[in-house]
Amino acid sequence: MKISIKHIAQIEGHGGFVADLEQGKVKSAKIKTHEGARLIEGLLVGRYYNEAPLITARICGVCPVVHNLCSIKALEKALDVKISPTNTLLREVMELGQTIQSHALHAYFMALGDYFNIKHAFDLTKKFPVATLKALSIRDFGNRL
Repeated sequence: MKISIKHIAQIEGHGGFVADLEQGKVKSAKIKTHEGARLIEGLLVGRYYNEAPLITARICGVCPVVHNLCSIKALEKALDVKISPTNTLLREVMELGQTIQSHALHAYFMALGDYFNIKHAFDLTKKFPVATLKALSIRDFGNRL
């Protein structure tokens, strides 16, 4: 017997699930992810090199900092630019801030509802207003970093 779920909601990108059962026991189970073409590279064709970090930061609304910094690092490597230890440290702080922000956003607004059988984040905020404010406060702290 085969179990197949073609679409799993509330994940980044697109995914499905397939399991093979034999005599009531699971023989195999796989999560299948499908990442569609984003075509960001095409947006960069013909643009000035210094626009790349601004454009690539928009690849993802949850974690723009890492995409921005990767683009900057690629440009620095291509142009043989060396940065100071202070800049390296500042980038690490930015990445840590983004990690705090994105984890707060994901845990509370994208995943937590599943634990309470709540489908929409707005319903979660109505049921848990104090926790919502705390989650927003944590997210905002990460953004300020």
